[in-house]
Amino acid sequence: MDGEQLEMLHQVIIATYPNDRALRRMIRFKLNVNLRNIASNNSNLSEMAFDVIEHFEAKGQLDSLIFALANSNSEHLSLQKYLNTYHPNDSLEHKKNIEPHSPKFLKFLDEEFSSSTNQLANCVSQIEDVDFKNWFVEKIESMTTKAQKVTRENSLSLGDALLETSSYEWATRDMQQVKGGEIVRAVHASHSLLSATENSSKFIENWKTDGLRTYLEENTKAIQRGAKILRIFILPDALFVNGEFCSLEISNILKDQQDAGVNVGIVLETAWRNMKEVHDMIIFGDNVAHVHRVPHPESGIYHKTIIVKDKQQILQHTRAFDKFKENSRRLSDLISEYNFPCF
Repeated sequence: MDGEQLEMLHQVIIATYPNDRALRRMIRFKLNVNLRNIASNNSNLSEMAFDVIEHFEAKGQLDSLIFALANSNSEHLSLQKYLNTYHPNDSLEHKKNIEPHSPKFLKFLDEEFSSSTNQLANCVSQIEDVDFKNWFVEKIESMTTKAQKVTRENSLSLGDALLETSSYEWATRDMQQVKGGEIVRAVHASHSLLSATENSSKFIENWKTDGLRTYLEENTKAIQRGAKILRIFILPDALFVNGEFCSLEISNILKDQQDAGVNVGIVLETAWRNMKEVHDMIIFGDNVAHVHRVPHPESGIYHKTIIVKDKQQILQHTRAFDKFKENSRRLSDLISEYNFPCF
């Protein structure tokens, strides 16, 4: 790195961290270095920034410093300008433009995991509580295993640490990539908890939440682009009684799906339980498959999703869906047999 780049980096650090406390926090949290050990307490911010640069340059770790800057305050305009000019691979714009599930994306995710777990591992020695330390180490090892699985198996497991809406955020992004002529296949609410609670229909009613409504909007846009969406809902048998469909809420949800242009199929819970190898899934053409497992017993939102890129695995899921579809009934046929409240 030449003198001009170092001077720009110096200016960026000063602009991004307006006081020594902010700079000290970033250096401590992101790089596990105490600023007092590399800069005098009597130094002003400009001198501190210079000492930081010299410290990491001497150790051959300027890339680590820049990576920490990029991941701590990536939206700061001065920092973005610097990254876009001298380190485009670390820029926010570069990360936004990485295609989901591409080899570049998987490599990037692996690097992010590795960086995070290495920083966390450096903190372990400072934990005094033995039980907490053991739990912390277990979590780090789990994260590392997942990162390795990403690059080894070309699939990604989204699990325990995620927000409840995260799996559908990923599904929304993949739906945005669906092109005209492609087919999206989906199964909703196929799990052992379907009738395990008093309100057995709540797993379907999650379509009223913001995350799934946004996802449905992207379904509509994909259909308008010329895609075809097949979605099979698994519903409790108890909803169909004496020619009546007994849920206004779910009837509204099914109508929303039909109005969006989705080809809706229905399988009753009893029939589903007699079938094997059928689980919640979304298959986006032959590009990627989301396999949903382990719903939360109270919310019904999935806390674990396997995102698969491997073509052979996607084909297996597609075959399972097509076989399952043969045992479904079209919503339009059921409407002629049962009185659905809002149709």
